[in-house]
Amino acid sequence: MKLKTKIQDKDVRIKVMNALARREHSEKEIYLKFISLVESKNKLLEEINKLKEEGLLSDDRFAEAYIKSRYYSGFGPVRIQYELEKKGVLQNKIENAFQETGLDWDSKLEKEFKKKYVPHEAKLNYDKIIKFFLYRGFDLEKINKIIKNN
Repeated sequence: MKLKTKIQDKDVRIKVMNALARREHSEKEIYLKFISLVESKNKLLEEINKLKEEGLLSDDRFAEAYIKSRYYSGFGPVRIQYELEKKGVLQNKIENAFQETGLDWDSKLEKEFKKKYVPHEAKLNYDKIIKFFLYRGFDLEKINKIIKNN
Protein backbone atom coordinates (compact mmCIF):
# COMPACT_ATOMS: atom_id res chain seq x y z
CA MET A 1 0.00 0.00 0.00
CA LYS A 2 1.43 3.33 -1.08
CA LEU A 3 1.14 6.26 1.32
CA LYS A 4 0.10 9.57 -0.16
CA THR A 5 2.75 12.24 -0.02
CA LYS A 6 1.95 15.48 1.72
CA ILE A 7 1.24 18.62 -0.29
CA GLN A 8 4.48 20.57 -0.44
CA ASP A 9 4.53 24.16 0.76
CA LYS A 10 4.98 25.49 -2.77
CA ASP A 11 1.78 23.72 -3.93
CA VAL A 12 -0.56 24.60 -1.06
CA ARG A 13 -1.96 27.74 -2.69
CA ILE A 14 -2.69 25.95 -5.98
CA LYS A 15 -4.47 23.07 -4.23
CA VAL A 16 -6.61 25.42 -2.13
CA MET A 17 -7.47 27.55 -5.16
CA ASN A 18 -8.45 24.41 -7.09
CA ALA A 19 -10.91 23.55 -4.31
CA LEU A 20 -12.28 27.11 -4.35
CA ALA A 21 -12.68 26.98 -8.12
CA ARG A 22 -15.11 24.08 -7.77
CA ARG A 23 -17.29 25.78 -5.14
CA GLU A 24 -17.22 28.32 -2.34
CA HIS A 25 -15.82 27.05 0.97
CA SER A 26 -15.73 28.51 4.46
CA GLU A 27 -12.35 29.15 6.05
CA LYS A 28 -12.97 26.28 8.46
CA GLU A 29 -13.84 23.89 5.62
CA ILE A 30 -10.62 24.71 3.77
CA TYR A 31 -8.59 24.32 6.93
CA LEU A 32 -10.17 20.97 7.82
CA LYS A 33 -9.96 19.71 4.24
CA PHE A 34 -6.23 20.40 3.93
CA ILE A 35 -4.73 20.22 7.42
CA SER A 36 -3.94 16.51 7.21
CA LEU A 37 -2.70 16.82 3.62
CA VAL A 38 -0.08 19.56 3.98
CA GLU A 39 3.50 19.45 5.18
CA SER A 40 3.18 22.66 7.17
CA LYS A 41 0.19 23.90 9.17
CA ASN A 42 1.74 27.39 9.21
CA LYS A 43 1.95 27.49 5.41
CA LEU A 44 -1.71 26.49 5.14
CA LEU A 45 -2.76 29.23 7.58
CA GLU A 46 -0.58 31.74 5.74
CA GLU A 47 -2.20 30.89 2.39
CA ILE A 48 -5.71 31.01 3.90
CA ASN A 49 -4.98 34.50 5.22
CA LYS A 50 -3.57 35.64 1.85
CA LEU A 51 -6.63 34.30 0.01
CA LYS A 52 -8.92 36.10 2.47
CA GLU A 53 -7.03 39.39 1.96
CA GLU A 54 -7.26 38.96 -1.82
CA GLY A 55 -11.00 38.27 -1.59
CA LEU A 56 -10.67 34.77 -3.03
CA LEU A 57 -11.82 33.12 0.21
CA SER A 58 -14.81 34.73 1.88
CA ASP A 59 -17.12 33.43 4.60
CA ASP A 60 -19.62 36.13 3.59
CA ARG A 61 -19.77 34.95 -0.01
CA PHE A 62 -19.79 31.31 1.11
CA ALA A 63 -22.72 31.92 3.47
CA GLU A 64 -24.79 33.63 0.76
CA ALA A 65 -24.12 30.86 -1.77
CA TYR A 66 -24.85 28.18 0.82
CA ILE A 67 -28.13 29.81 1.90
CA LYS A 68 -29.33 30.05 -1.70
CA SER A 69 -28.33 26.48 -2.45
CA ARG A 70 -30.11 25.06 0.59
CA TYR A 71 -33.15 27.30 0.01
CA TYR A 72 -33.60 25.89 -3.49
CA SER A 73 -33.15 22.38 -2.05
CA GLY A 74 -36.18 22.98 0.20
CA PHE A 75 -34.54 23.70 3.53
CA GLY A 76 -35.56 26.35 6.04
CA PRO A 77 -33.61 29.09 7.80
CA VAL A 78 -33.25 27.36 11.17
CA ARG A 79 -31.47 24.36 9.71
CA ILE A 80 -29.37 26.42 7.32
CA GLN A 81 -28.20 28.65 10.16
CA TYR A 82 -27.24 25.58 12.21
CA GLU A 83 -25.30 24.11 9.28
CA LEU A 84 -23.43 27.37 8.67
CA GLU A 85 -22.46 27.55 12.33
CA LYS A 86 -21.09 24.00 12.06
CA LYS A 87 -19.05 25.11 9.05
CA GLY A 88 -17.41 27.82 11.15
CA VAL A 89 -19.23 30.90 9.86
CA LEU A 90 -19.65 33.59 12.51
CA GLN A 91 -23.15 34.56 13.64
CA ASN A 92 -22.97 38.14 12.35
CA LYS A 93 -21.86 36.92 8.91
CA ILE A 94 -24.78 34.46 8.86
CA GLU A 95 -27.26 37.21 9.75
CA ASN A 96 -25.82 39.51 7.07
CA ALA A 97 -26.00 36.74 4.48
CA PHE A 98 -29.67 36.05 5.27
CA GLN A 99 -30.41 39.77 4.84
CA GLU A 100 -28.41 40.02 1.62
CA THR A 101 -30.16 37.07 -0.01
CA GLY A 102 -33.61 38.53 0.70
CA LEU A 103 -35.32 35.18 0.22
CA ASP A 104 -39.02 34.73 1.03
CA TRP A 105 -39.11 31.90 3.58
CA ASP A 106 -42.88 31.96 4.07
CA SER A 107 -43.59 31.41 0.39
CA LYS A 108 -40.87 28.73 0.29
CA LEU A 109 -42.57 26.83 3.12
CA GLU A 110 -45.93 27.11 1.39
CA LYS A 111 -44.48 25.95 -1.94
CA GLU A 112 -42.76 22.97 -0.31
CA PHE A 113 -45.96 22.11 1.55
CA LYS A 114 -48.05 22.14 -1.63
CA LYS A 115 -45.42 20.14 -3.49
CA LYS A 116 -45.32 17.41 -0.84
CA TYR A 117 -48.86 17.24 0.53
CA VAL A 118 -52.37 17.31 -0.86
CA PRO A 119 -54.26 19.92 1.23
CA HIS A 120 -56.99 17.57 2.57
CA GLU A 121 -54.24 15.14 3.62
CA ALA A 122 -52.66 17.73 5.89
CA LYS A 123 -55.20 17.47 8.69
CA LEU A 124 -54.83 13.67 8.76
CA ASN A 125 -51.03 13.62 8.97
CA TYR A 126 -50.60 16.69 11.14
CA ASP A 127 -47.80 15.31 13.35
CA LYS A 128 -45.93 13.80 10.43
CA ILE A 129 -46.01 17.08 8.49
CA ILE A 130 -44.85 19.11 11.47
CA LYS A 131 -41.98 16.69 12.11
CA PHE A 132 -40.95 16.80 8.44
CA PHE A 133 -40.85 20.59 8.19
CA LEU A 134 -39.18 21.04 11.60
CA TYR A 135 -36.46 18.66 10.41
CA ARG A 136 -36.14 20.74 7.26
CA GLY A 137 -35.56 23.84 9.41
CA PHE A 138 -38.81 25.78 9.30
CA ASP A 139 -40.44 27.58 12.24
CA LEU A 140 -43.22 25.69 14.10
CA GLU A 141 -45.53 28.68 14.19
CA LYS A 142 -45.30 29.11 10.42
CA ILE A 143 -45.78 25.38 9.83
CA ASN A 144 -48.97 25.42 11.91
CA LYS A 145 -50.22 28.47 10.00
CA ILE A 146 -49.63 26.78 6.62
CA ILE A 147 -51.43 23.61 7.71
CA LYS A 148 -54.35 25.59 9.12
CA ASN A 149 -54.71 27.68 5.94
CA ASN A 150 -54.75 24.67 3.61
